[in-house]
Amino acid sequence: MTAPQETETPYCVYRPELNSFPGVALPVFPRSSGYVCRKEKEMEDVPPGVKNFVQLFWGVSGEGEIEVNGERCLLRAEDVVYRLPMQPHRLRTRSPKWKYRWIAFDGPGAETFLHSYGYPETPFHAGPCPHEYFINFKAMMLQRTPYCWRMMFAEICRILAAAGGTNSEPTVENRIVLQVIAICKDRYYDPDLNVNALAAELSVGRSTLLGIFKKKMNLTLSAYLSQVRLQAALSLLKNTLMPLRNIADECGFRDVNYFCRFIRNNTGRRPSELR
Repeated sequence: MTAPQETETPYCVYRPELNSFPGVALPVFPRSSGYVCRKEKEMEDVPPGVKNFVQLFWGVSGEGEIEVNGERCLLRAEDVVYRLPMQPHRLRTRSPKWKYRWIAFDGPGAETFLHSYGYPETPFHAGPCPHEYFINFKAMMLQRTPYCWRMMFAEICRILAAAGGTNSEPTVENRIVLQVIAICKDRYYDPDLNVNALAAELSVGRSTLLGIFKKKMNLTLSAYLSQVRLQAALSLLKNTLMPLRNIADECGFRDVNYFCRFIRNNTGRRPSELR
């Protein structure tokens, strides 16, 4: 992702007509975005009922505080926090300089859309700010073609997705999950590939591996491997005339009868009905 230049100038870009929505059908509507550098003790105090939009803040450097439910919470570099429509915005710089990016969107479904991500209301660590996404949003807000409105919505989604953490973060847990995914995709055809085999190959305890994978993927490892095998099997069933016995072998099943039950349990249809 693009890193900000030290000389980058703070900015704010807005939708020209803030009280009306663009004539493009979208789940939520891009409103504004900015890059802010606040000085020590600088404050913003907006009372409840003024800002009728969702606003997300992503710390870049320094630290500040933001009031959430009447309590002052620190917002440091790599932290994210959001404010919902009509909530107060009370911010104060706690360091000599506090830099952050923000983005705002509105529309009838804006609050529900934000809540669908399940993020906590208080500041949480999200990792390095995805500067490129904010910069892309800024460039498209200056053009505002129908395509640009749709792409601004896409950048909002990318920012919200990144707030939940990315695979690029150099953590041991991410490395383990990426290794598991790679092994499953490369060797799903091996009937001996299972949780125990993966744990042994990666030199990780079985329970530790299961916990890490479920935490990062919100899915059990066994379920993920089954999904990989299912997709491979469906592709062969729909696109080839291979006998079921051969397809079962190709997808890691020793028993063709078990393979047929697996397909029916996951699709509600017999393998012959998928051809």
